[in-house]
Amino acid sequence: MRAQLAVLFAALAIPAVTRAAEMAHNENFIVLAPDQAVAAAVLAQAERFRDEVAREWLGEPLPPSVGRATINIELTEGENRAFTWPAGGPDRKYHKVWLTASRAEAVGSTLRHEVAHLVLHTRYPGELPAWADEGIASLYDDPSRVETRRSIIAWYAKAGNWPELAGILSAVQIPADDQAAYSVAASLTAYLLSRGNKATLIAFAIAGKQDGWDRALAEYYGIVNVAELDRAWWRWAAEQGPFRPGALSARDNRYGTTTQSSSGS
Repeated sequence: MRAQLAVLFAALAIPAVTRAAEMAHNENFIVLAPDQAVAAAVLAQAERFRDEVAREWLGEPLPPSVGRATINIELTEGENRAFTWPAGGPDRKYHKVWLTASRAEAVGSTLRHEVAHLVLHTRYPGELPAWADEGIASLYDDPSRVETRRSIIAWYAKAGNWPELAGILSAVQIPADDQAAYSVAASLTAYLLSRGNKATLIAFAIAGKQDGWDRALAEYYGIVNVAELDRAWWRWAAEQGPFRPGALSARDNRYGTTTQSSSGS
């Protein structure tokens, strides 16, 4: 077992500074944490979140050992910070997660957000645009982050100073400190889920990145172009009041086959 772990550590290029930490592992995760109790708790929750998110967004669990990840935990009483990125070359066979969080958030919504990224990156390596990747993961965020984004969307509605979506759709990445962009990505994700199911959202996001947003909007949502999407999203977001990502309907939350919406804007 030690030899197998040594090979896996080498494959994941884990920095030497983390190797002295306490460790818990299974076929899907290696967790490195300040103490054994935290490592074991994070491992159990990561496994549960991996299964839940995959079933919610893929319609089935990920196969064992596919998309393996190392999760490095640093405990803090300050602001939570987390990063997930793929390793293992273009096939993205492995992932690395760095989590700086309280004990509660190390097994809570911050971990679940990062596991959502892991599931999406494993199933759709390099295929999802940044807004969809972050918008989906943001549906699992903690109440304080949701409240911040709700306030930003509410301000847009009150001021009538809406951002145009072309910029967020084409963004290569969303900086961690850009709460306005996160707010738009999360709200747009919720809006599209109100018009179709999760499989439709995923298919649209992939098609839009590959073939252009106007074409994908017409195919999957019956929306003519991005300018019409702007207007439809503005109206929808203004009618929502406080933005609550967790308040999606049962229909919006289920997995289903890709369909084209016939509704207009």
